[in-house]
This record gives sequence, structure tokens and C-alpha cells, in this order.
Amino acid sequence: MTRNRITWTLLLVGYAGIIFALSSLPLGKGPAPLSFPGRDWVLHAFEFGLFYVLARKAIGRTSIALLVTALYAGSDEFHQMFVPARDADVVDLAFDLLGACVAAAAAAVVRRNLLSSKIARRILAVRSSGKEKGN
Repeated sequence: MTRNRITWTLLLVGYAGIIFALSSLPLGKGPAPLSFPGRDWVLHAFEFGLFYVLARKAIGRTSIALLVTALYAGSDEFHQMFVPARDADVVDLAFDLLGACVAAAAAAVVRRNLLSSKIARRILAVRSSGKEKGN
């Protein structure tokens, strides 16, 4: 395992620990500091979108990173069944997975565009140097 992968793995494990710690706290009473319709679902999607990104960087494979994210999201919801004033919610799990899938799709688009721009620069460099076949 490379030093880079070790760093991403440590970040992923640390982030998973933060999620576990926050999920262990009972929900507070009263209004949330940021309150808007669907706030909880947006936070779930963002939380596990970031989890996916860290998992993808640590693991290096999209499918396995999505699987790890789904398993951790499911275990997080299961864990909340045992926390006072919390419960497991299938809708929360769905938004966890939606966030991971959106992050995976966005990462794929970024990778494709970066790859396309690198290839385009290489083609232009070859053409401008006159090394193109037929010149």
C-alpha cells in the first residue's frame, strides 16, 4: 500500500469515527442552527457523499468504495436503533446512498473531463511539434 493510500485510509477511518461519535449522541431538543425543509436528508447525502470520496481515494475502486459506503451507512442506521431519541430510518439510508451515488457520478465526470483535457493537450502538443504522421 502506498503512502498516499495509507493517508486516505486513515482519513476514512477517522471520518467513520466522527460519524459514529455523532450518531451516538441523542438528538437535541429545539430548533437546529440551520433549519430548512429537507435539511436532514441533505446532510445525510453530503455526509455519505464525502464518505464515498474518502473511500474511493483509500480503496481505488469505485464499486468497492460504493459497497463500503453502503455497508457503513447501513451499520450507522442500525447503530442508531440503540441510541436514545434516535431510530433507524430507511429514508435516511436512501439519502446516504443517494449522496454516495451522486459523489461517484460527479467524480466520474471530473475524471473523464480531466482525462479528456490531458489527451487533448497531448494531441495538440504532438501536432504543434510537427511529429504528427503525414507531416
